[in-house]
Amino acid sequence: MRSTLMRLLATAPLVAASCTVETPRAASTDAFASDSAALRAVLLAEVKDLASDPASKFRFDAAKVGFQVSVPSKAVPGLIYHWGGQASNVVEEYGTSGILALIGQRDRKVWAIRTAVDWSELARGWTASSRDEAAWACAELYRIQYGGGPRDQAEVYGLDTLPTLSMMPGDAERYAQEISPTIMSVEVRDPMPMRRLRFWIINPELRTLAEEIACELPEPMWDRGRPATLAIIRSLVR
Repeated sequence: MRSTLMRLLATAPLVAASCTVETPRAASTDAFASDSAALRAVLLAEVKDLASDPASKFRFDAAKVGFQVSVPSKAVPGLIYHWGGQASNVVEEYGTSGILALIGQRDRKVWAIRTAVDWSELARGWTASSRDEAAWACAELYRIQYGGGPRDQAEVYGLDTLPTLSMMPGDAERYAQEISPTIMSVEVRDPMPMRRLRFWIINPELRTLAEEIACELPEPMWDRGRPATLAIIRSLVR
């Protein structure tokens, strides 16, 4: 798990849970659209479910789960992210580990997002209106797929402002010398409409400075059951 969980729990406005709530992992109901308590209940259930994985190294504790709700997507109109996290006392090579859960809300539907497929279903019917909007969607997918939280500093190189708070002396010079701010975007119509992008994500961490990604967005999203896809091509390491 990336160190972004610690930034979430340390800096985001959190609301501590006072009880354990048994709620289905996925939900699709009007009741959640304006009920933050219900949203937190779904997040609690998702954190608990993730913590029950045999690979998890700590116990679920509802009283230690923190939340940040209502983080709007920069790309998909009406898509809102809600986060919940619980830190672990286990110290690993690259910092403290933990569980970070995410649910998405759009068009009165609310469910857990763990994969690009989950995200694609929520974004069903959406088509990027520009290269920049498509790049922001891919950046959101990157954060989802590789463990970023609402305070994650990952940004689109050449489009967003450099995340200076997470950078170390010399990082900006390496970006300028070793990677390109170009955002490659190609619209493909045959055999099925999609937009293909390739660009660098600035994500300064202990091990990496940036990662080049390849991303494909069906147009419209989920057309013929096709989800968005994303892969890391190469990394700029410290």
